[in-house]
Amino acid sequence: MANVVLWLTLLVAPIAHTKFVVDLQKSFRPCENSKAPFPVDISGLRIFLSEDDDMTFDGPIVVTKDMRPPLGFAFYSQKQEHGEWMPMPYGKRVLDLCAVLLSASDVWHPITSNMNQTRCPFKKHHTEHFHMLKTGLFGFEDYLQEFTGEWRIFVELTVTRVAPFPEVSCIMTEVSIVEH
Repeated sequence: MANVVLWLTLLVAPIAHTKFVVDLQKSFRPCENSKAPFPVDISGLRIFLSEDDDMTFDGPIVVTKDMRPPLGFAFYSQKQEHGEWMPMPYGKRVLDLCAVLLSASDVWHPITSNMNQTRCPFKKHHTEHFHMLKTGLFGFEDYLQEFTGEWRIFVELTVTRVAPFPEVSCIMTEVSIVEH
């Protein structure tokens, strides 16, 4: 039994001291099949890891067209496996982001709870500015080893302009999670 415990300790000890790096080297860009421009300009927003490994948001986001409820929201992911992008089960979809914008149990809460305006509608030209907002890694800190690899993260917003015709826009970014 003592040999089994020693073997497990030697096996797990190197993993416990491993550092994982989340590389956000690429910026957001329109998805290939996006039919409408994304209604939020995040070109001035920097998203990076701080020196203490916290995801950090710095800069403005600007609403580029009026957004009122219901405001559909989705984020989803793909991982590169054997040279192909494969859909992954990590993501979330809500029919109306406005209804759950401040939900403490949702992944976006560290960001939305720091906004000046936390209710819909959002008028064109509304601007939120984040100043070195540290959000952590949205609860994934303890699981980074399982996420090692190349990822695509997609964000969709669905705005209904004229019922029943929704306008869906999408942006995506690529992320690398590497063992350092």
